Amino acid sequence: MPKKEEDYEDKIKQLEESLEESRRLLEQEKKNAEGYLTKLKYLQAEFENMKKRMIKDIENSRLQYTCKLIGKIITPIEELELALASCKENCDMNKFIEGIKMINLKFKNILTEEGVTEIEAEGRIFDPAFHEAVQFQESKEHPDNYVIRELRKGYRLNEHVIRPSMVIVCKNINVEGEVKNNG
Repeated sequence: MPKKEEDYEDKIKQLEESLEESRRLLEQEKKNAEGYLTKLKYLQAEFENMKKRMIKDIENSRLQYTCKLIGKIITPIEELELALASCKENCDMNKFIEGIKMINLKFKNILTEEGVTEIEAEGRIFDPAFHEAVQFQESKEHPDNYVIRELRKGYRLNEHVIRPSMVIVCKNINVEGEVKNNG
């Protein structure tokens, strides 16, 4: 056989071996890809299950907390009902008022236990984050933007305002008799 033919045959043999090696590597990579896809599907299913469990746990926690809170307020409500019922027949107003004060204190204690605090308003400088101004009043006795009176208490839970205090705010007048504007 001529040398050229041998070279061609060697080349063909090398190419066939290279092609076979490439096919083998391709098959191996296909198997690897299938394995990765299977793992990905497994992880995705696991994530969805974990997400559902977390949602269920949050709902259960919320329900437990709500039941606990309702359990706390049922007693003062029942006591209020008893006070109202006892007043229908023979009402001693002093005892009735004392009972209502005790029930009010129980409600306030429940709020305190839950982390609710009253927003201080009267005697403070108006702060729109905590106060809702429903009226402005002229006064020479108080500085501008001073909360003269609280009409309705405000409450907050930690730093979250549940309800702002409804207040009357001082707006001083200048010499011409116009309300002074601090803006």
